[in-house]
Amino acid sequence: MLTAPIVDYDSLARCLLREYLKPHTDIKVMGECGNGFAAVQALTDPDTARRPNLLFLEIQMP
Repeated sequence: MLTAPIVDYDSLARCLLREYLKPHTDIKVMGECGNGFAAVQALTDPDTARRPNLLFLEIQMP
């Protein structure tokens, strides 16, 4: 099983992605982050068992 957080500033987009992932029982959403700083904190957890295998990250580029 893959574990993955969802990172997006838009809560509706995070909700939509979570809905898209529901049929994929091999992916466990381990949490959501609303900004990059929170994502870095979650991804650098010293407990390696809590580190994700996959990351859904929305970025805005100019």
